[in-house]
Amino acid sequence: MTVYVRIDDLAQPLDSSILAEVTDIYAGIGITVDTQFGSFLKEELKIEGNIQITILSSRFDADDQKLAESAVRELWETPPGGSSAAADNVVANTISNLSNPDVWGYTAGLAPADPLRSPILIKAPPDNWAENDVFTRAYDNSVEANKARDLYYYSNVIVHELGHTFGLNHNNDPLDFMYNLPPGQQQIDKIMEKILDDAPKDDLVRWQEFVRTEVASRKRYFSDAATARDTISKFVK
Repeated sequence: MTVYVRIDDLAQPLDSSILAEVTDIYAGIGITVDTQFGSFLKEELKIEGNIQITILSSRFDADDQKLAESAVRELWETPPGGSSAAADNVVANTISNLSNPDVWGYTAGLAPADPLRSPILIKAPPDNWAENDVFTRAYDNSVEANKARDLYYYSNVIVHELGHTFGLNHNNDPLDFMYNLPPGQQQIDKIMEKILDDAPKDDLVRWQEFVRTEVASRKRYFSDAATARDTISKFVK
């Protein structure tokens, strides 16, 4: 059984390494996710297991709101189960949630009986993201720093939002992909906090090398992978 994910990154281009990371993370718990750039055709959105992701700017300005509304209406006005009235409500909830600067991604979910077609909206890394400074200091140039930051950020947020479509809820474990940061907090995450605690403090070059290596190797996990596999086996034929 395969879940097919298409990522529309025209507004905020992503590196292909992010897609590979998402695929690898889910492969680690026995879920096959075919992740590619692009968009599904409207007819393809009717199929369970076809999930569309749209990347937005961190500002979530008027242009982003139009993209979000279009992505939601494309699915919610598409049978089965779709209607303009339903779309109006979901659009309003989607824009309200994404207007919150503490919300980085949002799954505009269908009913529990039809979960694996939910459109996902993801914002670019916020300017005040606590990890921004870590990546800036860990790399000697901004291109490498931004690439590493984007890989870390987007892979985690995409995996988290896909987890919702696979039936997973938020939890209080900071190392779980489904961890929900308390509202209003921009604290550094626990994996990065541990890396910085362990990094050598007496030599910048050694510090940079340690941080780069550890960021690439230390992973989160799913505490309830069985639920995700069960959801997919139930709805994907």
